[in-house]
Amino acid sequence: MEPTASDAGQLVEAPKRSAGREVIMPSRSRKLQKRVLIVDDHPTMREGLIRVIEREADLQVCGEADSAPQAVQMIKSTKPDLVLLDISLGKHNGIELTAEIVSRSPQLMVLMHSMHEDPLYAQRSLRAGARGYVAKSEPPENLLKAIRAVLQGETYLNETIAKQLSATNE
Repeated sequence: MEPTASDAGQLVEAPKRSAGREVIMPSRSRKLQKRVLIVDDHPTMREGLIRVIEREADLQVCGEADSAPQAVQMIKSTKPDLVLLDISLGKHNGIELTAEIVSRSPQLMVLMHSMHEDPLYAQRSLRAGARGYVAKSEPPENLLKAIRAVLQGETYLNETIAKQLSATNE
């Protein structure tokens, strides 16, 4: 276990987290919750995403992965409704992984979550089969809005990307 600061300022032990595992959270009427798999090669980002998503009564993080092979394995074992996927996964490419996911499971929703705010990345992601694209610079509320929109069958682009894409298409 790793030491962390408690509310009283003392060090306490916290469990170590690792990718490639299911996330078991307290039960909250799981039948109504949509299952989200987080795929990002940065452990701190995954942890933050878990915290943001798990605060929501209608969403549940079912697992996390830090690589493309691990993501494919976790999709099989956790059966998510949505994959929240980073474009850059170390040696792997999230856009190529999106195409692989969609070809294997066409009903599975993929939402790209990336540091890249260039509309070219969004276009390539959508062409590969992603249902949405949201920049990591967006506030948590916009990420949750994107997740819900994609789960409802909509295509989601954060405002900045959408404006840039419409400007290039004019």
